Amino acid sequence: MMFLRQRVAALDPILEQYTIEALTAFDREAYFASAVMLGAASEKELYLLADAVVSALKDPKRQTKLRGLLDRRKLLELFETVRDTIHQGVTAKLIPYTDSEGSTTHLMSLYEAIRVQRNDAVHPMNAVVSEDSVRLLLQSFPYALSKSEELRAWLAAHPRSI
Repeated sequence: MMFLRQRVAALDPILEQYTIEALTAFDREAYFASAVMLGAASEKELYLLADAVVSALKDPKRQTKLRGLLDRRKLLELFETVRDTIHQGVTAKLIPYTDSEGSTTHLMSLYEAIRVQRNDAVHPMNAVVSEDSVRLLLQSFPYALSKSEELRAWLAAHPRSI
């Protein structure tokens, strides 16, 4: 947690709670529980980022579409829309490289924590969550979260800019 707090100074309290529980579960060798908590933290961050993207969009139709995805919790479409919007902002040189560097990889990491780890952990038919897979996600989470938070801060500071 100390490393995460160093990377993300203003950690959302819900994200902090999920992360603490993910680490606690991992320490107790409860890998399914750890995966679920880490997936929930990742999902929360995706919602926070998507909300920031809404405010940064110029086009009211795109804002309405993204708000609808947020309201309906359409996770795959939400993720793809956020990813594509950020990519478009980077390609058009609207979002500076310093704020967007590595964003696609880090966003994919957050999404994979949700899609694979959490979903595998909560669906008994899959029942495959390994210590190594959860450890890797726990190690990458601070980097993915800090990049997402950098993007979120930039988007919040630049309303209606993309």
